[in-house]
Amino acid sequence: MFGVLFVAVGVILALMGAYSAYTATGYGGGGFVGMILAAPSGGGIIVAGVFNIVFAKMAEASVHTAEMTQH
Repeated sequence: MFGVLFVAVGVILALMGAYSAYTATGYGGGGFVGMILAAPSGGGIIVAGVFNIVFAKMAEASVHTAEMTQH
């Protein structure tokens, strides 16, 4: 559950960064290039969330395997 929250927050931050860079175009911002450069701040959080989900599922699978071998 914690990993899914990480992914959701990362997506929101990436979209917020891209949108703020897009709206800054009228004020001399970078436009599309600025959007591309602003998005990775949320991308790192998304990757961390995905790794969190993967490691949690691996731990859950190892516990189930250990339970099955005891019977």
